[in-house]
Amino acid sequence: MSAEVAPERLRVPEQLHEQSAVANAAPLLSPTQAGTQPEFGEIYFDLLATIQDLLPCTGAAVLLPSGTAVVVLAQFGPHTLPDHIELSATAQHLLARMAEARQPVLVQRAVPFQPPLPNPAAEFAWLGIPVFLDDQVHAYLSLAGRFGVGDERTAFALAQQAAVGLRWFQRYAAAQRQMRQEQQLLDLTRQVRQTRGQVDAFDQILGAAMACSGARHSFIAASQQGGRANILARRGYSQAEALLLQQIPPSLDRGLTGQAYRTRVPVRSDDIQLDPAALPALADTRSQLIIPICAEDRVLGLIDLQSPQVAAFQSADEPWMIALGDIAAYRKAIEIALDGLE
Repeated sequence: MSAEVAPERLRVPEQLHEQSAVANAAPLLSPTQAGTQPEFGEIYFDLLATIQDLLPCTGAAVLLPSGTAVVVLAQFGPHTLPDHIELSATAQHLLARMAEARQPVLVQRAVPFQPPLPNPAAEFAWLGIPVFLDDQVHAYLSLAGRFGVGDERTAFALAQQAAVGLRWFQRYAAAQRQMRQEQQLLDLTRQVRQTRGQVDAFDQILGAAMACSGARHSFIAASQQGGRANILARRGYSQAEALLLQQIPPSLDRGLTGQAYRTRVPVRSDDIQLDPAALPALADTRSQLIIPICAEDRVLGLIDLQSPQVAAFQSADEPWMIALGDIAAYRKAIEIALDGLE
C-alpha cells in the first residue's frame, strides 16, 4: 500500500535447526556479517566474553533474527556456526514465544543434547534469552553449558546490561549520522550553487538521493501544464528505458506522483505491483518513493526514486530526502527567475 510519509518451560524437540557441517575447535569469534552493524557485533562480542568468564558455558551464540533465519553476530564453542542459518517452523515458534514471554527459557536433560536454537556446543543444559532494545527484540542469546542455581538470572542480567549499551550506542550513532548528513547537505548545496548547468546540478542531487536510499533508478521532473511532468534529469536508465520515460512522462493527476504533487508530502509504496494507487513503472520496479520539490505555495517538480527490491525505502531518512527536495527547489527557482529576465 502507498503511504504518505509524515514530515518530521515445555519440552523442546532435540533438533530444530540446520546444523553446520564445520566441526573445528574455535576460540571466541566476532565475525562481521554482510548486512549487520559491526559495532553491535562488538557489543555482543564483549557480552559473550563476560559470559564465558562468569558462567559454566561451553558454547554461546548471539542470533539476530532475519526473516525465517538468523544471523550469527558473535559466538564461541567447540564448533563454528555458519554466519546465516535457516530455522525450522518450530524454532521460529520458540523465538516468538520467548519474545512474548520476555523471559529466559531453560532446558535441562540427563545427557548432552543439541540445543533447540543454533549453538556451537552440545551440553546438559541450554539457556535461551531475548535481548530487548526499545521494547523490541533485537537478538537472542543461545547458551549451552552446565548451569546451576542463579546462572539463569545472571545471564539474563548480563543480557539486559548489554541492551543498555546497545541503546546508548544507537543514540550516539544517530547523532553522528545526523552530523554527517548535515555536512553532506552543506557540501551538496555548495556544489549545486556553483554548478552552471541545471542538468548537472540536478544530476548531483540524484546521485546523493540514490546513494542515501539505495535506489536503482531516479529522475527529477518539473511540473507543467497538461497534467504531465517534464523530465529534467535522470540516473540509472538504459537508453530504451530513458526513451520510454520521455514518451510516457509521469502524471501529475494520478498515481503516486499525482498524490505527492497534490499533498506536497513524500509518498512511498513498498510494492507498486500490489498497490492500487500506483501506476505502472519500469518492469523490475517494486518500490517507489516520490519527493515533491516545493517552493512557498508551489510544487515545482518531483524527485522519483525506484528500486527492484520490495520495501526498499522503508528505512529512508525522510528529513534528508525532504532536504534534497529543498535543494532542488532552490536550483529550480533560480532557473525560473533567470527565465523571467530573458
